[in-house]
Amino acid sequence: MGESEFEVLRLVQQLVDMGGHSHMFCFFPERGSLMDHLPATPRDQWRRVQLGRYLIDYCDVRVEQMSFDDVGRVVDFALPSGELDAIIDAGIAFRTSGCPGKFREDVSACDRPYGDSPPSNIASYPFQPAASDVRKIRHQLDMERPGEAYEDGDEFELTNDR
Repeated sequence: MGESEFEVLRLVQQLVDMGGHSHMFCFFPERGSLMDHLPATPRDQWRRVQLGRYLIDYCDVRVEQMSFDDVGRVVDFALPSGELDAIIDAGIAFRTSGCPGKFREDVSACDRPYGDSPPSNIASYPFQPAASDVRKIRHQLDMERPGEAYEDGDEFELTNDR
């Protein structure tokens, strides 16, 4: 809704400091709604916010440790690349959030299908992201692994654990 990534993640940090957890969904202007004239949140911005929120909520990273550019975009998540890669590859940071987890604290029980995006451009995955989904997420984060580039024609894979 116009906040910078820094402003959103600073709020997440404040919630954690007060003993809480944050839960978000990506702004998605439904056709016919009063806000349908507004643009959807760009996926690169949403992915950085999702990842930053997850790191603050579940990995003891503080917003003060992260680096931001002059317009408030995350440029460094304050973790060694190997640790950050493992978190991205696990895909949990990019799933829906908001309901107490059934099996793990960091895996939401919410599996509302495509509550904040169309299935063709998933914002918050209501299922465990498959390998092709993680490649797309990495592409959106501009953090592709050498030799594993996302192709625009790649489709997301539905998994059986939904």
